[in-house]
Amino acid sequence: MIELTFSRAGREDIVLTEDDLFDFRFERGCFSGDTFELGGVSAKSIYMIIDNNTQRFPRGAFANSRVRLDIDGHFCGYFNAELPKRRNGVIELTAYDDMIKLDTEFPKEVQFPQTFISVYAYCLLEAGIADYFSINGDFFELNALFNNGVISHEYTDYIYANSCRNVVSGMAEWNGGFAYINDDGKLQVDVFSKEVSRTFYSGELMDFDYSDETVVFSKIKTSQKNKTYEMGDDSGYTLIINNQYIGYGLDDEDFEMYLGFIYDYYKDFSLTPMSFTLAEPDFSLKIGDRISVVDEEENVTVTGNISEISVSGNCSMTVTCGGFGNVSGVVNYNKSSTGLNNQTKAEAGTKKESSYMTKIDFKKGGFDLTFMNSDGTETVNKFDISEDATGNITQIYNKTAKRRIDVTYD
Repeated sequence: MIELTFSRAGREDIVLTEDDLFDFRFERGCFSGDTFELGGVSAKSIYMIIDNNTQRFPRGAFANSRVRLDIDGHFCGYFNAELPKRRNGVIELTAYDDMIKLDTEFPKEVQFPQTFISVYAYCLLEAGIADYFSINGDFFELNALFNNGVISHEYTDYIYANSCRNVVSGMAEWNGGFAYINDDGKLQVDVFSKEVSRTFYSGELMDFDYSDETVVFSKIKTSQKNKTYEMGDDSGYTLIINNQYIGYGLDDEDFEMYLGFIYDYYKDFSLTPMSFTLAEPDFSLKIGDRISVVDEEENVTVTGNISEISVSGNCSMTVTCGGFGNVSGVVNYNKSSTGLNNQTKAEAGTKKESSYMTKIDFKKGGFDLTFMNSDGTETVNKFDISEDATGNITQIYNKTAKRRIDVTYD
């Protein structure tokens, strides 16, 4: 059961269930883009189309609301509603968790050097997530490879052009992990787990896709002040640390030490891009968890780390373990990754491989497109279709690429 509670000061709460919705989707994934990588800022979001055919909800009913989401009795968090859209007897609404509050400028009055912990505290206070400045963990939990660091005075030239979210992302990257808002409303930084916490079998899944390619990191690479730093060898994939703003701000000695911490942890770290769907949500699964799936037909076990979780209106849960830009739509694998779920573009001069569509498979509520790649492998992109009360298509959602296409009518 889906229950949404909309609250706003000076007004009675509005409570909706799945019976009030034409469409619903709850997602946990990387707010900064389609990929999930070191330094990712993991955000939760909800998308819904509300039945308003009888005009029971006047204008402004949902604007600026604080939204509580519960699914099957499980508390999924608080969200901040964006301004809704109205058309043809429906209300379309998207809401994000408190990570969106970090999209504010870093306070210019902060002077450096500063510890990472202090900068986390300044960001949370500026964003309104913290009520007061505290470095004692009142508003954040750090479970990274190392939980602190020092940013030198050189960073002052770069930091003020960045949002608090970008600053948090950069520090989380150099702490070897990713950031998100936990169920207690605190900022939390975790690393991708090395230990398998759950094993699933293909026979118990609604669908299951996985890549033939397994990513194994053998090198870490980054740059600072026009100098390139590398650790490891070229036997596998390269994990690239990209956040130049944090990198420029670190003292040289700290820079090499932090890079060594990340290399020691992620050396020989392996993962297989995959996606599967559970008939019912399993809220014990978290972003960053390491899980395995046994393909009972092929007698193969694949392992990856969760990069995205989504729950649809029928309460089925789709789990994605990234490794490239997407699970099944990847051509021309390149042994260089800017993160655990980011396919890098082929280097200049590399021939771009092509693919062509071979099949359209229409299903209830959507369709699948099958492409034949030049190397003989097949790629499947899955699409969901959303409709309004009159049966008009309002949105096409590419589940594989995590892209939305809004449909309008003249």
